Amino acid sequence: MALRNRATLYRQLLDSWTRLAPSSNSCDPSTGAFTGATLNRISPQRSNPALLQQLFSSPRAQFLLFRGSNTVSAAESGHTLGYFGASDILTWFANPFDGPGSHEPKVVLKDWVLLGIDDAEHPTGDSYLAVDLPAYYANQPVYWAIDVNPVYQAQEEGPLKNTAQLLDTAMQQGNYRFSEARSVAFHFNAMDSTLFAQASAMVDWNHRNRYCPSCGRLTVSKEAGYKRICPPDEVSGEITGQDAKPPCVNRRGIHNSAYPRTDPVVIVCVLSPDRSRILLGRKVSFPTRWYTCVAGFVEPGETLEAAVRREVLEETGVAVGPVLYFGNQPWPFPNNLMVGFYAQATSERVVLEDTELEDAQWFTREDVQAAIAKYTPTDISEAAPTELRLAPPYSIAHQLIRHWAVEYETSL
Repeated sequence: MALRNRATLYRQLLDSWTRLAPSSNSCDPSTGAFTGATLNRISPQRSNPALLQQLFSSPRAQFLLFRGSNTVSAAESGHTLGYFGASDILTWFANPFDGPGSHEPKVVLKDWVLLGIDDAEHPTGDSYLAVDLPAYYANQPVYWAIDVNPVYQAQEEGPLKNTAQLLDTAMQQGNYRFSEARSVAFHFNAMDSTLFAQASAMVDWNHRNRYCPSCGRLTVSKEAGYKRICPPDEVSGEITGQDAKPPCVNRRGIHNSAYPRTDPVVIVCVLSPDRSRILLGRKVSFPTRWYTCVAGFVEPGETLEAAVRREVLEETGVAVGPVLYFGNQPWPFPNNLMVGFYAQATSERVVLEDTELEDAQWFTREDVQAAIAKYTPTDISEAAPTELRLAPPYSIAHQLIRHWAVEYETSL
């Protein structure tokens, strides 16, 4: 009888607990920044040089320019990205997929990233089987990204410096400017936001992996920017013969160092044992009275649920029991995936042994609902308020908090 009662209680708990799962678009994490639009990344075609050559010079190609991974071409308003067409790009740069000897006198930048094509009416079923896919792809809107910083780093007069001047002129004529990414990224529409997240992360990864982590040789970009290989000595410029470096281990098999990586971060809305309050924390660097969910990186050999429990305990001293997945959000600063969870605390005593948080407090549903109703974009310079302030609506932290405060109450 005791076992049967325990099973009944468990089912009741599970039924109530799973009502926290998102069911409304108003609190769907996909409504946040860097989500909501989907490109066809055509990853099987990244090793097709003939198609890549066509896509690069396509009249429907759009190019997004970076100066380093943190500065992107954007409109003067800061609300849209600044794209250039193939006619402009091919005036300044060589098509990297053309054959040898066809580049002079244009500047050659080799680390272009194919973002994908916009094919909302992609063929499916029998029509998919009947389509010549490379020919189909070549006629769709296609997006690329490139870090043009090398042309701005030129110290001497020559093609690089001349190209930098041409770029500056084109930026002015298009009412574009190179903007610091965080200052503009949260104003973009779904398409620009999604493109920026992918482009920024890939440009950053290529920049950080110019040298092989195993042997130190210069790497070469392959597969349209999604793979970096350690080339043979004669390609990388290394000396050969008796004084040559030993063969690099990265040339054999598949290794993480050769492909882009995404770092998962758990972000947790902690509920009190009776689920009437949530635990939010703040760092010293946060604007006054700004509180948000507990978050931290997943460590090697750790499950997501284990990371949730460890991070909450380390940062707040609160132990948690049940853990429920909510949703996720790309966070391209530089390349994280925020994975949202709810977790139910087994106690309410907060102990801030970790110095990461300045404070952590329990807040009622009324506290949170008032903060949501009065939300304004946070300005760190404004006068210190006395009321709770939350993370912005474009963040998964806000979606987690709002879903608990608004949706969960009505679903009980």
